[in-house]
Amino acid sequence: QQTCSDRQVDLHVEELPLARGDADLLRQAVDALLSNALARTQDRTVAEIRVSGAPDPSDAAMACYRVHDNGAGLPPQAAKALARPRQRAHAGDDGHGPGLAPVRAVVARHGGSVRALPPGDGVGAVLEFTLPLARQETPCR
Repeated sequence: QQTCSDRQVDLHVEELPLARGDADLLRQAVDALLSNALARTQDRTVAEIRVSGAPDPSDAAMACYRVHDNGAGLPPQAAKALARPRQRAHAGDDGHGPGLAPVRAVVARHGGSVRALPPGDGVGAVLEFTLPLARQETPCR
């Protein structure tokens, strides 16, 4: 929980599967996702952002991660627009910032994908991305 200016931000991070990749690049991608979630929740007195992850049920070599916020949400056309640098998602956005293009580039470089999902509770936005799972090393005998 953190206070940003005049609002409260509740960040909930679940236990996440370990991904394989360049730690610095992945950190930049997660920072961009969290920055976008903060921007989408700017009109909320209490912003709620949840980060979750699990092994991908459709691909045993991948993990699936989600960033869900309680902000303004993303219309379908905005999900595509956010992938382009400095593209406005919807009226009210100021058009500044990198958007999700760097996230998509980093995730794609690691063999994953990024997409927007409809929020299950009808509130906010859900951005999902996949990354390769870290290999579990088996000890030599």
